[in-house]
This record gives sequence, C-alpha cells and structure tokens, in this order.
Amino acid sequence: MVSAPVIIVVSPSALPVARIVSALFEGALIHGYSRRSKLPVVDYHISFHDLSIHLQDLYEAETPIIGICGASSLIRALAPDLGDKAVEPPVLAISEDGECVVPLLGGHHGANALARKIAEGLESYAALTSAGEAVCGIALNEPPHGWTLANPRDAKGVMARLQAGETAVLRGECDWISESSLPLTSDADIELVASEYVETPCEGRLIYYPHTLVLGLDVEEGVGIAELELAVLKALEAERFAIGAVAAIVMDEKLADNAAINELSEKLHLPLRFYSQQERTAWQENRKLEQGVSEALALLGAGVSSRLVGSKQRNDAVSLAIAQASKPLDSEEIGRARGCLSVVGIGPGKECWRTPEASRWLAQADEIVGCAKHLDQVAPLIRGKQRHVFPSGAEHERASFALEHAGKGHNVALVCSGDAGVSNVSALIYDLISRSKDCGGVSDAASRVEIKAAPGISQVQALASLVGAPFAQGSCLIPALENDESVDAFLLKLEHALKGDYAIGMNALCAHLAKDKAAQITNLLLRYRDAEIPVVVGVNIGCEGQSIHVTPLSELNIAEVNEGASIIIASSLTQLSRECGGKRFLYTSKLDAGDQSADLPEAAQ
Repeated sequence: MVSAPVIIVVSPSALPVARIVSALFEGALIHGYSRRSKLPVVDYHISFHDLSIHLQDLYEAETPIIGICGASSLIRALAPDLGDKAVEPPVLAISEDGECVVPLLGGHHGANALARKIAEGLESYAALTSAGEAVCGIALNEPPHGWTLANPRDAKGVMARLQAGETAVLRGECDWISESSLPLTSDADIELVASEYVETPCEGRLIYYPHTLVLGLDVEEGVGIAELELAVLKALEAERFAIGAVAAIVMDEKLADNAAINELSEKLHLPLRFYSQQERTAWQENRKLEQGVSEALALLGAGVSSRLVGSKQRNDAVSLAIAQASKPLDSEEIGRARGCLSVVGIGPGKECWRTPEASRWLAQADEIVGCAKHLDQVAPLIRGKQRHVFPSGAEHERASFALEHAGKGHNVALVCSGDAGVSNVSALIYDLISRSKDCGGVSDAASRVEIKAAPGISQVQALASLVGAPFAQGSCLIPALENDESVDAFLLKLEHALKGDYAIGMNALCAHLAKDKAAQITNLLLRYRDAEIPVVVGVNIGCEGQSIHVTPLSELNIAEVNEGASIIIASSLTQLSRECGGKRFLYTSKLDAGDQSADLPEAAQ
C-alpha cells in the first residue's frame, strides 16, 4: 500500500496552501511544527516538536513528504538518511505562497507526478528538473504501472539525445508513449520497443515489456525451487516470452505458504496471487470450461478477454499454463496476495527510540491492530489506514483477529509496546497457528500467512539505560504478572532468578494486586536480597509524564506500584557510581566480577 503524502508546515502562514494541497490527496494530513513549551497556535492534524527527527521518521517509513517551507530545511534534515536513490520516497518543497513546486527527491518514484498534480491544484508552476521531463513530458526510465523497462541504465542517454533534438521510432503498441509529446518518426536511430517477446536491449534501444502474461501453476507437495524455476523458464522460452512481461504467478491458496514457491517469487521478482478452489471451480462452471487446474488459474487471473498461449508444461510435480491478456494487467487486481502479519514492537513510545523498520512496516500496512494507547503513539504513520482498536489486555482477541484478517490477503500490522520478541501477543500468534481450528487455533487461511516481527526496545531495557548499567553482569526478565491467580507461577520464576543473583527486570504487575499476594512477593525478595539494595521503579518511560524513582528494597510497596510501571531489582553486586553531573548511576561492576560465588546470598549458596 502506497502511503498518502504528509504535508509539513513549519510556519502557520503556510497553512492556507497546506489546506489546498491536503484536499488534493485522499488521507493526506497536515503535520505542523510547535514548540514543546507552547500549545499549537493552529489546529494541525498532527503536531511535532523536532523537525529533523519527524522528517527522518517519515522518510525512513517511505512516506511521501510535501514540505511547505524552504527547500534547505528539508535537505538539511534528511541529509543523514540519503542513500540509494532507487528506493527513496518522493520529497517536494513548495513555496509558502504556493507559486512554485519543486521535486527534491524521488522524481521518478512519484515526486514529479505529485508536483504536476499540486501545481495544477494551486494554479502554479512545477519546476521539474529530472532529465527528459521538461522536453519529453514523460519519464522513459520510469514506465507506468503494468510495464517493465528491461534496460533502465540506457534510458538516461536516450532522454539526453531526445532533448538534444533527435527523434525516436516506436515499434509495437504502447499508448503512453504514442500519446506523449515525444518526437516520434517512422525511422530513427533511437528505438522504443514494446513487446511481450524477448528483445535485445542496447544503448539507444529501450525495451518495454507489457504485463500481459499470467502463469497458472499447480504443484505437488515437496517440489523444489530448482524444479519450479526450470519449469517456468522453460515454458517462457518455448514461446520466446520475456519474464518481464509476466504480471503474476497464480495458484490455489493452499499453496500460499509453500517455501519453494515463495522463494521462486522472490528470486524471479514475480508477484504471487491466489484463488480458492471454490472461486476457481465456480468460475469454470459459469463459463462451462473443462480445462485443468493450471489452465483455469491462468485464464482466471488474466481476465475474460484472455486466451491460452503455447502448450501446457507438465511433469510429475509441476503443471504450468500461460494466459495472455489483451492489455497490461495490474497484479494487485488479480486474486489476492498471501497475507502478511507484521508484529511491530514500537518501543516505549518515544519516536527516536522506534526502529526505521518498525516505522516502514506501519506505513506499508493496509490495516493496523492494537490497543488505543499504542496506536496513538504511532498516529502520524497510520493516519488514513483502517484501525482495529482493542482494549488493553485483550491479547488473545488481538492476535486471533490480526491473523484472520491477514488470512484474507491483507497486510496487517499488529502493534505492541516494547520488543515484539518479548511480547505475550507474539507468543499467542505462534500458538494459534500451531493449533487446529477445533483446538482453539485459527483458520487454514490464517495459518498460512507470512509472519514477521520488528524488534523494539522494551520499557525495562530503556529504564536500565536511563539509570546506568544494572544488567551488565547478567539479568533476568520476569514476564508480567497478569492476575492474582498467576502469583504462584510468578513466585517460582522470581525465586530462580533471585537464587542466581541476577539483576531482575519486571514489567507491569497486575492492577489491584491483593495485599497478601503482594506480601508474598515482598517476603521472597527480602529472603534473597539485602533490605538496602536499590530498586528502580519507572513509569511512562519514553513518554509524557515519565518518572523514575530509586528506593531501598525495604521501602518498596509492591501493592502500590503502578500497573504500567517497570521494576528493576538490583543484584548483590550492583553499586552506585560517583556523582557525575549531579547524578549517580546504578551499575554492576565488570572490573570486580572475579569469583563471585563467595558473594552470593546465603540462600543462593
């Protein structure tokens, strides 16, 4: 999913132009700068306090950026992140009066098209500086959706020659070239070739492949990547078809999680699309067709005006057919993709503590699942997306819902705080796909989705860094205490950690913990730790209202600890540093580690 552009406003005086631009694009919101010490003076959709961090976060998430400000502000902010221009998102600058629109980055990745649309809406001027744009009116190195350029490296030279006054000849049918303002003649040294067949590209000869071919594929279980690749390439070679003309490989949805098929898709850069058996048979019955599975899938994917081409390729493990459509196809309109569920750990909440990968996955997702608090923390990245909000604690419901929606072919992001690998909801996902539907698991379609996880910083990790290095000589993270009934299991885990003299990190204790249960935890801690040993309690780490308190173990009242708090209990070797800048830090010395067995508490020995 391509993200809606974000309109960046630094000064309220740019707001009138921002409103016009925002209205041009569905889901485009205005992000406005405001000082931390002041309330926003205007009603922006989103307010931010640090221009550089906010812009970098959007850029790393591949979000199109439209800045109504000086171009230099955008350039300086994004300079540290600039790298491969082949993957950069569009970045544009608009003067505050709206008179000039300048694409700065991603000219051939949508920025030029955005600039033209904005200039038309503002009745102003788009300053297009990309090679060939001013004279040719189109970007020959960036064909429209449904086409592939075989030799993009030769396009720049061709556009330069056209700018210098040369002409070109178009061989084959290609509306977007023939209807452009390119200087086309019946004979010229520059050739623009549009064909489904293999052609030889060279300097001065650009080859464009229309996505008119669909491969219908049916395979037996256990088939390998080598056998699959050979079948595909052999089928295309038999008809001299170019692989660049293939719009998609179409299969039955039961093969969605087949490792060899997914590896083939990645290796050949061909999208996979799926239909259910019911959809395929209903389509065949409606048209009274009696073809085999692979032929039916190819025709179903290519559309009603398509036809089978070439002979069917078949062996003991692979059956493959090719259908040809009458016009270029959009692969996203063929069947559905294999669903994807991204478990996104967003850290404690601070933007600069969130990984670029997490931001990118959120921006790419079609649907977002999470509790209200976590979704509010990533609001700038998910505006305009479908949000499914669950109450805090409804982890099973969240995990099951996210899997089932991904099973329908959606790209779903399941947001969790901290680190995805530590989150309870991640464990639930793997539990659900490992069970049958009858035993509390999810549907077959949901169990076949792609699952990936973006790591993040847990609140207790962040707390440890803020107070020093209490985990330096070994630590143990105890899972959250969810209710009074789980206290016995919690105490068993806690006792093992105390016996090993680990520094212990604990996330959120349950709300309204009964006094007798809290007393059990306190007594166990005092059994293995000195009463004066430091305990750190952190609340809202990395968020507004952050507070950190260090107290002796003897003064810790477990029953009064905030439900959203994180706790660090020092080991017997944890020390306080000397004062540094008015602060003292907790750390477990590495220099004094030596033989620590003699220093363990008596109960641990």
